[in-house]
Amino acid sequence: MNPPTSPSWQPDAMTRLVNRKAGLRHPAFGPHSGVTDRNQLQHERILAAMAESEGGNLHPRDLHRRLTQRGTPMNMSAIYSALKRLAAEGAIQHLLVERNGRAVSTYSLPDSDACDAAGRLVCTGCRRWVDLRGTGLLSRLIADACKAHVPAAAVEAVEVQVLCEACREARDD
Repeated sequence: MNPPTSPSWQPDAMTRLVNRKAGLRHPAFGPHSGVTDRNQLQHERILAAMAESEGGNLHPRDLHRRLTQRGTPMNMSAIYSALKRLAAEGAIQHLLVERNGRAVSTYSLPDSDACDAAGRLVCTGCRRWVDLRGTGLLSRLIADACKAHVPAAAVEAVEVQVLCEACREARDD
């Protein structure tokens, strides 16, 4: 007995697998990048809402609230997938910040200044960390270093290792 075969108009399993890996949909539809007109519109709306935040980090729920206030609501799953795709393309930055003792994903537009970097202080004892973005401290330090030593240096992220007060007190006891 012969194994079942696909109808002649339908590609076999191997062809479907190869097409899927190559980013192709059904042969009748041709190549597809995964970004539809609807996705593109969602991306534009998200980027516009993020531009209104004036460089601040936005949690996806904050972004959902802003989009709803603007009269262009999107469901959370669409927001998460759009943010994931935009971050993969480099159109936005994905950052982890500490809120209420937990690491939370936030997103922001990339910085326009080449010397403005994401940075954080990390405790070597307990591994807790504090985000320095938005404080201006790290940006000023890096900008001064760039002017003095390396003009037009592109710094993406800086991690400064310190010992927090609680760990210092525990060590001293």
